[in-house]
Amino acid sequence: MADHSNTPPSVNLLDLLLTFARYKSRVLKIVISITMIALAVSLVWPKTYKSTVKFVQYNSTPGGSLGGLLNSFVNVMAESDRVTIEQAVFMLKSNTILDPTIEAFNLGEVYAKEQQDLIREELINNLQVEEFREGGIGFSPIVAVSLSVLDREPERAQKIASFMTQRLDSVIVRINEQNSRRLFEVYEARYEQNLAELREAEQELVQFQETYGILELETQLTAMVETLGQLKAELVSIEVQTNIAKSSLSEDAAAVQQLEIQKTELEKSYRDLIRKTDERLNTAEGLFIPESGEIFPPLMELPQLGAEYVRRFREVTVQQRIYELIYPQYEQKKLDLQDVFSGIVIIDEAAIPEYKYSPKRAIIVIAGFLFSIIVAFFSVSYSEFLRKGELNKSEDFEKYNELKSLFGKTN
Repeated sequence: MADHSNTPPSVNLLDLLLTFARYKSRVLKIVISITMIALAVSLVWPKTYKSTVKFVQYNSTPGGSLGGLLNSFVNVMAESDRVTIEQAVFMLKSNTILDPTIEAFNLGEVYAKEQQDLIREELINNLQVEEFREGGIGFSPIVAVSLSVLDREPERAQKIASFMTQRLDSVIVRINEQNSRRLFEVYEARYEQNLAELREAEQELVQFQETYGILELETQLTAMVETLGQLKAELVSIEVQTNIAKSSLSEDAAAVQQLEIQKTELEKSYRDLIRKTDERLNTAEGLFIPESGEIFPPLMELPQLGAEYVRRFREVTVQQRIYELIYPQYEQKKLDLQDVFSGIVIIDEAAIPEYKYSPKRAIIVIAGFLFSIIVAFFSVSYSEFLRKGELNKSEDFEKYNELKSLFGKTN
């Protein structure tokens, strides 16, 4: 015969139904009571309304300038003068936006809180910010933002949503204006420096030509000077970017260090090319006097004269290349400074909600009903345990009585 001593007892459905039938009155009372309490709670729970505003942001600057939405953090900090939509989303929950909203609508009194941090936290809890991104694999840029405000008064929810959007717009305009001014001043300073150096170089070259006549360079040396000018222009571009980065970041930032490395490499290349042109000036091979200059001594007898001319011509060429680079950017920054905007375009205005957002009465009542069944089950199980314990004097019942007596004692 098989041994069933270790076999766990099976659940008998009839025994379970019999147990519930034995305590049917209690079960009904528990279920009805808790369900009615849940219904009452759902009726007295304060209504909450939600107002939503949706917007997009256009950040590209006219003509494809250095501003606009750039991918890398280095370029954003060093060249872009516009607040991106990712930064705008972050600003929505910043103190710059929250504090004026709290003050405008007296939310401390509305939320019945006095400490500013607690009021901010309550307001943030009543905000819902949703980002809409482009599809695709990997990082997808944000294409639109939805800002929802929850409040017990529908009109106030609509007004807060509109106010926060307007406040965000004004803050972005202010930051964009500051950034545009900062970038313009950097380019303006370098542009004015270039103009002064270009005028000085041109005057020196003109004076030299008026004194000694017109000299011409051979094609190879001219090409070297042109390359030198282009290299210097690239070096100035890196210097400008470095100055902009330093005005936004610390000197130890990775972006600044990377630009410093590029600047060092360009300076080395520039010095090497200067050295090569100076080597060519040790002889007069690269210079000759045109036919109109026959009244002058042969240039081979005046190598120092040729060298001075090349150096002046080289400085003018370098400053001209810098001018060709810096002037368009300077003019673009001047235009950007005159055309500062947030880029925010409202898709859906915040409207006064007609229907409540919460509470969800049906969900509260259903949750209360399910909870009442759980409570009824434990209540019936407990009563059945006591009844059977009294009849059978089981070991578990004896332990229960012992625990009851122990906890009932007072020291």
